[in-house]
Amino acid sequence: AEVSPRAAVVNLAHDTREVSVRVSGKDAQLQVPDGWRVAQDGTLQMPADIKPGLFRLPAIAKGAQCHSIQRIAYDHVAPTADITPAEMRVRVLDVAVPDVRVGYIGAGNDRVDYWLGEIGVDVTALGDFDLNSPETLSQFDTIIIGIFAMRFRDGLLDAMPMIHDWCNGGGTLVTLYHRPWDNWDPDTVPPRRLVVGQPSLRWRVTDQAAEVRHISDHPVLNAPNQIGQRDWDNWVKERGLYFASDWDAAYQPLIEMADPGEDPQQGALLVADIGAGRHVHTSLILHHQMEHLVPGAFRLMANLIAKRSD
Repeated sequence: AEVSPRAAVVNLAHDTREVSVRVSGKDAQLQVPDGWRVAQDGTLQMPADIKPGLFRLPAIAKGAQCHSIQRIAYDHVAPTADITPAEMRVRVLDVAVPDVRVGYIGAGNDRVDYWLGEIGVDVTALGDFDLNSPETLSQFDTIIIGIFAMRFRDGLLDAMPMIHDWCNGGGTLVTLYHRPWDNWDPDTVPPRRLVVGQPSLRWRVTDQAAEVRHISDHPVLNAPNQIGQRDWDNWVKERGLYFASDWDAAYQPLIEMADPGEDPQQGALLVADIGAGRHVHTSLILHHQMEHLVPGAFRLMANLIAKRSD
């Protein structure tokens, strides 16, 4: 059987308590908790008083767990198949969403814009034409540049001076993690000098449970969501990589972390006031955490896109 989507979020900050789901496969049906139901049109409906948590809804046929099969065949590897339980994971969370219009410049390497939309953010994917239009940029409070986009998004490098002007005029620019060879020129891509560290092994924290210490009381850690230690729980794979190794004095590091036995690193989350605007750069793998429905990633991302308050 196949279940689509395989992951979904419901934000208790809004009134909606339902998502669309499709189950294919002979006799397959989604098994739901008490008080939930799947309507005939495929709408998964939850009770109004549902509490935060992660819910796993298996596809069942004739009393047995169904599985999904992904067949893998390339010239350079032997044919194989990945067999996994057919199920839908639903994360019910509570995220305060800032009142902003967000433009997303992606390159197909993440789905941050999709997940922001799922928690109620007003987000628009920007096309190539938009990158050449100051009038288009002026419609947005926040611009997010997705991972590796400086390398893979045509026209983005040429648009950076215009984006800098937009940021200086009051916009919030958020850049997600990049590697040095992703056309990240430390002197021209960010609004102020910011060096991405290399090699990755030196500028990363691989322990997904590494302690995260807040070293600033910056608004990014406080509004609209109060970021606390629980937001760093249950991360998947790692904290982040390609942390910044050097930065202009305008940038303020907000957190500190380290792998066991190593010196603390402060280049995972940096914020700078740029004119009337703000630049946020993070090397945390928030896009990966959102795919794995980690609540803290949604709460932190909502804070990153907020307008500068002063």
